[in-house]
Amino acid sequence: VAPFYKRIDNPIYGKSYVETNVTYNDRFYERISFSQPTNADTGRIAGVEFSYQNYFSSLPSPWNGFGVNLNYTRTDSSATLFERADDVPFFKQSDNVGNVSALFEKYGVAAQVSMSFNSPSLESVGANAAGDGYDDWYKVWDIKVSAPIAGGLRGLIELSNFNDQHRVSYAGNPDFRTADERYSWSLFSGIDWRLR
Repeated sequence: VAPFYKRIDNPIYGKSYVETNVTYNDRFYERISFSQPTNADTGRIAGVEFSYQNYFSSLPSPWNGFGVNLNYTRTDSSATLFERADDVPFFKQSDNVGNVSALFEKYGVAAQVSMSFNSPSLESVGANAAGDGYDDWYKVWDIKVSAPIAGGLRGLIELSNFNDQHRVSYAGNPDFRTADERYSWSLFSGIDWRLR
């Protein structure tokens, strides 16, 4: 268990805003969006991280090769901006971040099934709370397996995002979705050779 506290002076964030019915470089725009890096006044991040890993070595074989790895971080954060009266959450900082993994290591085989997640995080700051851009909840499942083949050869396979999790963004409120990015799953496989 590890508590932490950070105070950051003048953190940098992405500021975004929209102007309507304006002319730039002799061209008229009904609506135009801008974004730029900007300094805030101050920021703070406080929280606690919980971590636990254990292999069940007291169980009979082959169950003594199984284990778990758990990690969870809970944070409370805020940032004070020069141009807004209200505080905002600290930029790109989720309140809840975690990972749960089931492990197996025995007979030269190493396998892991993991689920990682993070709650919404502020990605860009607008003129008011309704214009703030957030990345929504993200929960992804991964599998990794490596096993001996022969001699110093090992095979490796990794399957990422096999639950086809989307990356969703919204403005101010989760009902006002601004993006839904779909990348599907990815597969990596290979052979590793090591001298003995």
